Amino acid sequence: MSLFTGIHQGLLRAKPLSNTLLIQQRVLLIFQRSNIFPLRHYTSECQSFEQLGISKPISEHLNQNFGISKPTNVQCQLIPSILSGSDVLLKDSTGTGKSFAIAMALTAAYEPNRPSMYLAPNRELALQVSEWMEKISTDVPIRLEIAGEQERLRETVDVTSSSLTVGTASHIWSLIKEGKLQTDNWKTIAVDEADHAFRLPGRFANRKKKWNRLAHPKPAECILDNVMSSKKSKPQIIISSATINRPLRHWLLQKKWIIDPKYIDGNSKVPATANVKHHCIVVSSDQVRNIQTTVNDNEKEETRDLDLDDTTGMQQDVDDSMMECLETLCDIEPVSQGIIFVQNDGSFKKVLHRLQKSGIKAIPLYNLISKGEKAQFYVATAMAGRGIDLQDISHVFIVGFPDSIGDYKHMAGRLGRLGQSTQSDPKVMTLAKDCKYIESKAAKMFKLMEIPITTYELIQ
Repeated sequence: MSLFTGIHQGLLRAKPLSNTLLIQQRVLLIFQRSNIFPLRHYTSECQSFEQLGISKPISEHLNQNFGISKPTNVQCQLIPSILSGSDVLLKDSTGTGKSFAIAMALTAAYEPNRPSMYLAPNRELALQVSEWMEKISTDVPIRLEIAGEQERLRETVDVTSSSLTVGTASHIWSLIKEGKLQTDNWKTIAVDEADHAFRLPGRFANRKKKWNRLAHPKPAECILDNVMSSKKSKPQIIISSATINRPLRHWLLQKKWIIDPKYIDGNSKVPATANVKHHCIVVSSDQVRNIQTTVNDNEKEETRDLDLDDTTGMQQDVDDSMMECLETLCDIEPVSQGIIFVQNDGSFKKVLHRLQKSGIKAIPLYNLISKGEKAQFYVATAMAGRGIDLQDISHVFIVGFPDSIGDYKHMAGRLGRLGQSTQSDPKVMTLAKDCKYIESKAAKMFKLMEIPITTYELIQ
């Protein structure tokens, strides 16, 4: 029997709620900003990129190829810091032009004898950034290094020149280990989406998880350790993410990769995201329902120490019930363009196949980035969507409860990029598989993010 039992007066009717899960909303202790790296606010009223140190030819390319003539607030702060050669820690909201600013500054500061490297969290962003760089300047050789593609160098430049390398950390680390990429003379290394690149254990992680992370360093960490072990001069390090938290800053200090960094907290507010509606739908084998967010004293006490980082029993495999719910939402929602995020590669293949089989126009997000292929829906893993800049997205569907607050922010952040969304009713719709404490964890997560959950009126 269908999860949706019928349509009456525009409403999708779900079976009545039963055995409502205990709900809890307890505000965790929020750390004050650490003074590990002093906070520096850079208030700038710059009206042009040339005021920031960008050359006139590059400024002209920005206007011609991107329609950009005035920098954003975070770009006013970030670009001079990078061009000065200082180490930089950047934290700002999604969709504020961080990655583009890094690409612009690295291209503008290019030196043939001291190349730079941009580490992306996924091949989609690496490809997008390399294409940005090629449009920003026609004089800089760009080398793209991602799995699944041959090394690509722009044919219009001397391929023997030292190049500005863009790639994923995992692929570049493989090249370094194989001796195919030298690391002893880098000028700058930029690590974008740093929280994902380093993936530190959560605050409440057990000893086993912490030991496993210590025993198995991430590729980005291995690259920086390798570079820093060189006897030559230390490169400039740029660390960027929307979610650079206190533990990550403390860990970076311990690693000693950065010296007296400029810590930029853009604290940007993107106006277009203010009208985004966030829905959370709980799906079981026999019903769908809106997440419950009310709590009582007994529920607060029972789930008082609930850990958001503990995913035990939270497996969010995409089953038939989840797919039926997703397919129905794709049919009834007025989606101009939507992104569907899943948790892993297995779910990615299943969701893409089911949607296409149902007649829904869906393609991998990578096809859009690499080939310019267009569709109504783009499917990607949570990791693959990080940092990608897409315009005119009306809906984000998150299939499965997110692993962390950071993951949710990055997926939801595909809406309203740079405040340029033209959509009148943008939505983020999370489909969470019913399991123990799912509603309690969801309620806590949204509470900590200060995101109000809107009841989805087509479910009752």
